[in-house]
Amino acid sequence: MSTLIVYSSKHGTTEKVVERLKDKLEQPVKAVNVSKEKNVDWDSWDKVIIGGPIYVGNLKSDLKIFVERHLEKILEKKIGLFICCMYHDDAAAEQFNHAYSDALLAAAQVDGWFGGEVHPWELSLLEKTVVRMVDKGVLENAVLDLDEVDRFAGKMNAI
Repeated sequence: MSTLIVYSSKHGTTEKVVERLKDKLEQPVKAVNVSKEKNVDWDSWDKVIIGGPIYVGNLKSDLKIFVERHLEKILEKKIGLFICCMYHDDAAAEQFNHAYSDALLAAAQVDGWFGGEVHPWELSLLEKTVVRMVDKGVLENAVLDLDEVDRFAGKMNAI
């Protein structure tokens, strides 16, 4: 079965996840960064994975718009959804459930939240300000969970 990964990445963490998924998923796999590429041949793919970072509680806007525009085609596929965020456990689940539409959440067969990374030297002044406002120990616990990425890939391979 063929898999298309549709994603957006701002500072590279989601892109790192996508590269890991590409290594772990059964081939063929193609990744499309919606920040750079807008056209997709949906008929070539059996499965679709959608994923991106959470900023200020929301999925990156270019990904959200892309998914809304292509929702009908996406819902015809086997679907996996993921997010990269600074939270874990219940807080991450809340971020995940807020990130995607009810239709996508209901259709998804695999879901995951993989934690995140912060590289302060890459943040804009606005991003640094927001991080300072919301940081309640989140940054100290910011870890990208590659084992969870591998489990997600295994589940996607099984559907």
